[in-house]
Amino acid sequence: MAKQTTTSAELDDFGIGDIVRLNCSTLRLSVDKIDPENPAGAIECIWFDDSDTLQSAAFHPQQLVIVVKVA
Repeated sequence: MAKQTTTSAELDDFGIGDIVRLNCSTLRLSVDKIDPENPAGAIECIWFDDSDTLQSAAFHPQQLVIVVKVA
C-alpha cells in the first residue's frame, strides 16, 4: 500500500518506484535508481516529457519531495 508524504531530504527516505517532484516543479518523476556513492546526483529519476519521450536525470535528495512512497 502506498503511503503519502510531503517532504524528504535524506537519501534513506527514498525507494525505487517512489513518485517524487522537484522542489520547484509540479512535474511527477519516478525514482529509478539510487546511487549512494554519488552524493551529487544520488537519485536517478525517469519521466515522460510533453512528446511522450522517456527522460532521465540524477538529482540530489534535497532537490526532491516525495509525493507517494511505495511500500
